[in-house]
Amino acid sequence: MITAFHLIGLERKIPAELSGGQKQRVAFARALMRKPDILLLDEPFSALDKPLRAEMVQFLKEIKKEFNVPIIFVTHDITEAFFLADIMIVYSKGKVVQTGAPEKIFKNPLNREVQMLIKTDELLNQIKKE
Repeated sequence: MITAFHLIGLERKIPAELSGGQKQRVAFARALMRKPDILLLDEPFSALDKPLRAEMVQFLKEIKKEFNVPIIFVTHDITEAFFLADIMIVYSKGKVVQTGAPEKIFKNPLNREVQMLIKTDELLNQIKKE
């Protein structure tokens, strides 16, 4: 797990000596050591700055593939959801407003609420133009 989570050399560090990204990787490793049937992540990157968030999204994508464990990932960040999800569920005011593959939701928002959510994200707008 230390190798898989890029933690070599940090084995004897205490939490206060770890960076935010290192702490997240330790948390993922600890959770996956139990071999869970499913992993629930509720806003795991909310305390991280934007560059570290992007790094952790890519890292989680790799971990998801390597450990083959279903993940329920709760986020308010549409970019994180877009890049991590196989299936997205968009909630608004406690109700499901759209479900499907991220690309499908992005290209065909079912209502104005979903359309506005997607429209406000710079990165996704850039992808749409390409």
